[in-house]
Amino acid sequence: MEIAGPTVPGTAKRAAKRTKVNHRSAEAIELRKAGWTNEEIAANLGYSSANAVSSDISATLRRVTYSAAEEYRNLNLERLEVGIRAIWEKYVAGDYAAIDRVIKLIDREAKLLGLDPQQATLNIDNRTQVMNIPEGAPLSLLQEIAAMKRSDE
Repeated sequence: MEIAGPTVPGTAKRAAKRTKVNHRSAEAIELRKAGWTNEEIAANLGYSSANAVSSDISATLRRVTYSAAEEYRNLNLERLEVGIRAIWEKYVAGDYAAIDRVIKLIDREAKLLGLDPQQATLNIDNRTQVMNIPEGAPLSLLQEIAAMKRSDE
C-alpha cells in the first residue's frame, strides 16, 4: 500500500510544461548541431524568433552539468584510443607516419586529461618567449613576469 503525499495544485501541469520545454531545447540543440539556422529552428519548433532560439540554446548549454562535459571528454578519449589501436602495429614496425600520428594522438589525450601545462607566448622586446602558466594564474601575474623579464635584460 502506497501513501500519497499532499498534492500541490498545478504541480503536474508545471512538470509537464517543463518537460516539454526541455524536450524542445534539446531538439533545438540537435538541429543546430545538424546545421540548421536559428530561423529554421524557430519556424520548425514554434519559437517566437531566431533570437529566442539562440537565447534558449545558450541558456540550456549553460545548464549542462559537469557530468555531461566529463562524458564528452571520455567519449573523445575513447575515440583517440581507437585511433591509436588502429595504427599501433605500424607504429611498432617503425612506420614514420604512424609514429607521427600516434605522438599527435597521445598529445591530444594529454591535453584532454589536463596533463600538459598551459602555456603563454610573450613578446618581450620583439623576442618570443614561451612560458608555462600555473593553473589559475591571473593575467596580472603574467604581466608582472613579462615586466621582470624586460628589466632583467
